Amino acid sequence: MKEPLKRPIAPLPPPAPPRPDSSPVQATPPVPTPPPVVVETAEPGGERCHPIPPPSHPRQYRAIGLVKGCYENTDSETFTRGTLTTPEGSVLDAVLLGRTFSLIKKYLDLQSEHLWVVYPRTRSKEKNLHVQIVGVWEPETLASDTPEQQAMEVEAGYFSVRGQVIFYDEETEKVVVKIRQSPRNDSEKPKFFKIELKGKLPSEQPLNHFWD
Repeated sequence: MKEPLKRPIAPLPPPAPPRPDSSPVQATPPVPTPPPVVVETAEPGGERCHPIPPPSHPRQYRAIGLVKGCYENTDSETFTRGTLTTPEGSVLDAVLLGRTFSLIKKYLDLQSEHLWVVYPRTRSKEKNLHVQIVGVWEPETLASDTPEQQAMEVEAGYFSVRGQVIFYDEETEKVVVKIRQSPRNDSEKPKFFKIELKGKLPSEQPLNHFWD
């Protein structure tokens, strides 16, 4: 991570007591389970929107970002598993989600690089990064043009990670964030996964707080 993380939005219960020489972090009242992350991928002729909209709730958990690269299928039985190769030469395991499969088949040249909207994941055993492709941001191909829409600029490499910090090592700059996934229906329990980051937390008490 090139830049330090922002200050925590609010402590998660039970909050740690503030030090006498530190400013207390203001707690927020209990909040309902935030809605799941929704990524709108414009179809040709559709209305253009930003690929990663602002959080819909002050404590919306999410891990989403933009990766530029070429997608290559690596599974002979299905087209949904493959790799993303970035301009720098990094190769990431990738999986296509939802309607991205049909979008690729209809409109995209896979020999060229594209800006992909992805959910990053850190595998627990291998500790390597893999991504779930949930959309592609290519307005010039997938949406109609208007002067206002043409002014929008989006850079590859941007990620929004929001969740509870459960581990922090200042020397190695290792940060582990716990992300809660919203259940699909009322009968399901929330699921969790972890993202391992590299960076510094500008706080006296970084653990068990919600960070953006």
